[in-house]
Parts: sequence; structure tokens; C-alpha cells
Amino acid sequence: MKRTIIISTSCLMLIIGISTSVLGQLQDMHIQSNNSILTIEALTGNPKVQLTIDANNTTNGWVSVFDRNDANQLKFRYNNTTRMALSTIGRLGLGIVDPQTIFHIHGDGFSSDDLFIESSSDNGGLSGWIGFSRSEGTPGSKTASSSINNSLGRIAWRSYDGAQYNNIYYMEGFGSTNSGSLKFFGRNASGTFQVLHLDFEGNIRVPSGNLGINSVDPDVELVVKQRQTPLASLGGLTIKPAGLKIADDDDDFWLQYVDTFNYLNFAYNGQLLAQMSSASGDLFTFSDIRLKKRIEYMTSILDKVLKLRPISYHYKHDQTDNMDIGFIAQEVELIFPELVSEVDGLKSLPYSKFAVLAIKAIQEQQMQIDQLQKMVLALQEKVDRMNDSQAGSK
Repeated sequence: MKRTIIISTSCLMLIIGISTSVLGQLQDMHIQSNNSILTIEALTGNPKVQLTIDANNTTNGWVSVFDRNDANQLKFRYNNTTRMALSTIGRLGLGIVDPQTIFHIHGDGFSSDDLFIESSSDNGGLSGWIGFSRSEGTPGSKTASSSINNSLGRIAWRSYDGAQYNNIYYMEGFGSTNSGSLKFFGRNASGTFQVLHLDFEGNIRVPSGNLGINSVDPDVELVVKQRQTPLASLGGLTIKPAGLKIADDDDDFWLQYVDTFNYLNFAYNGQLLAQMSSASGDLFTFSDIRLKKRIEYMTSILDKVLKLRPISYHYKHDQTDNMDIGFIAQEVELIFPELVSEVDGLKSLPYSKFAVLAIKAIQEQQMQIDQLQKMVLALQEKVDRMNDSQAGSK
């Protein structure tokens, strides 16, 4: 049994149908006017409930559909295209028919951002926004491409001066499920440039520009500014356990590290050269015979050492104007050229090696002293014999 109530006027038609097979179940309600359409209907062939709002009584318009044949989802469509979907487990999707997360947004790319958050300000007419752009690949899929260079999505920031967007900054994920990186980019009128690169293993690279830690304006590639002096805060720069590696473009490198005896070690290209005592601060240079070749003992150098002219002086760059002592490198080069190095036109001296020269000179002087002592003893014996001879002749 079906009972129908029809109310019709020149601008409104109301049709209500009630079924007796299921008490209280609404079968059909149709409200129609000359200027808009509001339809709620149930179709037995395809069990769904549909609400249609058609502003101009055309095929275009918004449609809200609850469909049991489509995972019991509630969908909102415009021009037969799903714009929003709500699943039975509470997942809400915008721009996607099958949301995979609690809030799932899918758009058409970076040029038209998936999520747009804007804050406006009267300060200079500027406004900023944050854009979350789409992931590359199948809509709704959480599986990334196998290529490590595949874009996995972007988060972008940029400023707006009232007429156009300027100086865009964004970070973008690249890679697959088990490998990838996070890159930070900047873009201005000159183009796009990479600012920072964080890879899957936690390595940080700065392709261009400077990196500052506790520094607001780093003027070189890396600036680490301490909040207090190291002794006061027991802080500073800490690198453990491997140590500090300094390399050139040819991959030659210095390595500084602390060993199990707490000595500070210095190695070049993997060869240990020196270490500093943790107790006294003394510097030890490795001098093991197994590290050396073409060994020759020094010949006499005393005459050359006597030609060295020790001086006192003040460095021009020293603002404290403290007095120092040493040699003039150009003078030493005339006597011991093997001790002089030159970098960028400036000559330098390894003052620790002068101790070797001093020891060799002392050894030579001691030989001379020993010879003089022998001569003195011989003369003393001769004088003693002469005295004894004179005494016996009396």
C-alpha cells in the first residue's frame, strides 16, 4: 500500500510517498520550484539516497549521494565530478573519491596547491601562505616510485606584496619507501636554487650558501657560535666518536680524533703523524724508524749554527704588541734552506727543528771541549814531568 500527498502551487511542488511494507521508511520526497531544484529520492534499482541542488534546472549543479554500492560513502559532486567524500570510518577526502587517511587532499599539482593556508597582514600589504602539493603517482596511493629522484610532495612558503608572489621557498621529499632525501629550495626572479639537502641517512649538505649554528648571519660555509666559553659551559663543538675530517677537492684530508688514552691524534690521509697528551698538553711527533727511509746522519753544522742570528721582534698584526723571539726566515734560508717553507709568498720556519740543530751543535762543541781537555791534560802531564825533572837535578 502506498500513500502519496501532493501539494502543488505555481512555484512549489511537494510530493511525499510512504510505504507500508517498512513502517516509517521514507521512499520519496521531491521539492521543486521554478528557480531551483531540491531532490531527495531513493532508487530501488541502485540503493542510494541522492540530494540534488540545481540552480538553473539544468544538468549542472551540486549533488550529494549516499551509495551502498560504493562502500557506503557520502559524496558531494559538481558536474558529475566528486569534489568531497566521507567514508563510513570517518575519512574525509577533498579532490579524491577514496580517502586513505583521516584527512586526505589530492590536487592537480604544484601550480594549484592542494592545501592553501594564508595569513594576511596590514604591515606593508604583505601576506604569507603555506602550500602542500600533491604526491606524484597514483591518486590515493601511499606507495612511492622506485626512483630516488621521484618527487614525494612539497611544502611551500612565499610572500605576497599585493600584486604578485615573491621569493618562494619550499621543501620537497624525493625517493622511494626505503631511500630518499628532503631538499630545501629557494626561488626568485633569477630561478630556482637548492639551499639544503638532508638525505635518508641523516647527512646534511649545503649545495650553495652558508650554514650557521647559533649564528644569524654566517659569512662562511659553516659558522658555529658558542653561547659561552668552552671552559665555562663545558660545551663548544663536540664531534664523536670518529673525529674531525678536513679534506680538499682532491680528497686529501686531515683527521683529528681522540683515542682510548684520551690523546688528541693528528693523521694525514690515514697516516698517524702526531698526538697531544691529555695530561700535559705536550705534542708528540711520531719518529719510529719504521716510518722512515733514506736515513743519513748529519755532518758538522756548528759553523752554520754560529751564523744564525736570534732576534726579538713584534708582529705587525698583533694588537697587544707583545714581544716575541725567533729568526728571520729569509736569513735562515741562506744557511738552512731545507727548513724554510713558503705559502702565498710568505716564508715560515719549523721552530721545533731548531732543537735538533742545537743538539747537533752541542755535540760538536762537546767534541771540541773533549779534545781541548785532552790537550790540557797532556800539557799538564808535560809540565809536571818538567817540574819533577828540575827538582831532581838540584
